[in-house]
Amino acid sequence: MSRTVSGARAAALLVAAAAVACSANHNTSVNVVPGQLVAPGSSVYILAVPDGVSRSDGPAEGSGFAMAVGLRDALLAHGFSPLISDIGDIEVGIKEAAGLNYRYLVRARLTQWEDNATPLSTRPDRAALSIEVYDVKSHALVATSTHAAAGAHADYLSRSPDRFVPELADSCLGAIFGWTPSVFIRK
Repeated sequence: MSRTVSGARAAALLVAAAAVACSANHNTSVNVVPGQLVAPGSSVYILAVPDGVSRSDGPAEGSGFAMAVGLRDALLAHGFSPLISDIGDIEVGIKEAAGLNYRYLVRARLTQWEDNATPLSTRPDRAALSIEVYDVKSHALVATSTHAAAGAHADYLSRSPDRFVPELADSCLGAIFGWTPSVFIRK
């Protein structure tokens, strides 16, 4: 007995398969320390973000600064008062943030930065961000969040993981500070 699939049913199957494939390209997790609350609209001190390092190409110069700017822009868009620091050390950063009367300190790290995509490559670009948010007065860890994004397996354009910066920032910070992430980069 042969089975045929109607055009509408085939289209529905393709849409469902595409939705599953796209959803695998985004992954966010968040952990808030019990008893800690995050106040909306607060001042946020952003430590310098180290550049991402690709396994095949080494450090991606400028990716850390681009990520810090992405974090700042996401916070500004949601009513926070952020400041990007050139300090990378957390203890020195907390002292400076306290002296400037900032409420929170963000330490971010690009945990993955793979610029793999070339035209018709089967290896997608990938980027992942991990952030920690500290209360400046108590030095206590308030929350952590991670977000990972990956491009398409077959890409006709030669692009870089830089395109994921707004999504990484919006998703990680939104998970902690309480807004619904709204920036998703087309792969």
